[in-house]
Amino acid sequence: MGKAVGFFSGAVPAKREDFAKALSQTSQTAKQATASAGDVPLLRMSRTGNWQIGQDNDQPEDGSNWAINPGSIAVGYIAWKDGAPLDERMATVGQEPINKADLPDDMGTNVKGPDKGKVVAWTEQTSFDLQCVDGDDAGLTVRFKATSFGGRKEASRIIDEIAKRMASPNGYTDIVPMVTLEADSYEHKQYGEIFTPDFVIQGWLDPAEQEDLEDEEDDEGEDLEDEDLDDDEDYEDDEEDDDEEAREAEAAAEAAAKKAAAAKRKKAAKKSVKRKAAAKKAAPSPDEGEADDESGAETVEAEEVDDAPAPRRRRRRKAA
Repeated sequence: MGKAVGFFSGAVPAKREDFAKALSQTSQTAKQATASAGDVPLLRMSRTGNWQIGQDNDQPEDGSNWAINPGSIAVGYIAWKDGAPLDERMATVGQEPINKADLPDDMGTNVKGPDKGKVVAWTEQTSFDLQCVDGDDAGLTVRFKATSFGGRKEASRIIDEIAKRMASPNGYTDIVPMVTLEADSYEHKQYGEIFTPDFVIQGWLDPAEQEDLEDEEDDEGEDLEDEDLDDDEDYEDDEEDDDEEAREAEAAAEAAAKKAAAAKRKKAAKKSVKRKAAAKKAAPSPDEGEADDESGAETVEAEEVDDAPAPRRRRRRKAA
């Protein structure tokens, strides 16, 4: 549910007297004389007396206030076939009223629904736009279309109230009625209790002041958009800076890792050189080895001689 910008821009008449006169004529026409209205959701009353909005049948907040735009008031005719709108001809305040005699009369025949077999006919219709001014639905614009007797009667009453206020010698500038959405009912002999719309006027708004408020809101919205754009640009700059810093940190880490690996290899090479030098120093020369072998052999031989048993001496017998 979005906000309709410039809702009150068409509510300010160029000539109050002509507009008031046109409203009076519109009211008289409405006395004689619904799922979607383009991009504007429809406001309608159910058979049980509940207000509903749009195709999803959303219920407006109880007690919320709604402003009726006088510049949106229209009267004309609508043709329904098989339960769906077939054609619609409407004229807003100040436009040439729709003449039913000028409308096409060959609209076909209903083939289903409660009007099955009946010729499609034009039905009187009155409509106007409302915008919620507070509560959960604030800023939402809806369109009220009345084809029933009770609905057109209530719409005509509201139009009369606006016309009287505009024609007043007091020169009222607050000509936009602010209403709450209520329900009335009456007893029908055949259908029982019938509910009808009841727009209870709670006060009046000055459309010029409302336009100023809308302009301020638009300016605030533009300022917020500019701030958001600036924030986005700053954020993108920050992201670029962060990316640059991350790349620099990654390059520094890679360089540090390479340096550490080189230092490790250098240290390992030094250790290897030291081990080789120590091993070379500890190993005997070839001449020393042979001398050691010879001295060792002599020692063994000497030991073997020492260990050998002494030869026995024979005693000579003396001659008798």
